[in-house]
Amino acid sequence: MKKQTILFLLLLSIYPSALGQGKTGGNNTQSKPPSDASKLLPEPILALLKQKYPGSPRENFPGWKLAEVDDTSLQGWKTIQPNAAHPAVVQGDFDSNGANDYAVLIWYGQTFHNNNKKPPTPNAVVVAFLGQADGYKLLELNGAGMNWPEFVDRTSFGYRFLTVAKKGTRRFDWETGKPLTYSHDTLEAWVTQNGGSAYRNLANESYFVSSVIRRSPPPQR
Repeated sequence: MKKQTILFLLLLSIYPSALGQGKTGGNNTQSKPPSDASKLLPEPILALLKQKYPGSPRENFPGWKLAEVDDTSLQGWKTIQPNAAHPAVVQGDFDSNGANDYAVLIWYGQTFHNNNKKPPTPNAVVVAFLGQADGYKLLELNGAGMNWPEFVDRTSFGYRFLTVAKKGTRRFDWETGKPLTYSHDTLEAWVTQNGGSAYRNLANESYFVSSVIRRSPPPQR
């Protein structure tokens, strides 16, 4: 079974309303994170993003921007990583070389749907920037968009926020059905606050591991 299918089934099993999330009540006082990426990312990374994801206004294809987060996802992000600066920007040592790495969740361009009544939705992309002696190496992580056109709406673009799990953090591997303990800093991309993907072994760019994870084992039936 493909990872996208597994993750979609996971989303439904742990949060059936996730495909329609983002609609909130009237008295929500959560503060939104800053949208200015220049205050969160080093200049070399901003330059790489501009070069890789410029967009084309003439073709109605927007350039990159930090992914926006709805109120439900914002709460999930704060639950997992309460002291982080932004749900779409994280730092860690993802390839275990001792250098500081970054990862961002961006919206780039848009997907148009067959149903003309549904507005186009942004394409969600997870991009890692691995610290090197001479700068940063951009690594676009596969499986990042997961835009299921028949299910998505204005607030459903696949991954919702990012976190960094430190060495020794335990998760539940949905594919193996067993607990998973990280051996080093690990980038996580979440669909809900209990289900998402873990990008491991980024030191081997041609064979990094993307595991479908939960924060806790599924309830016994």
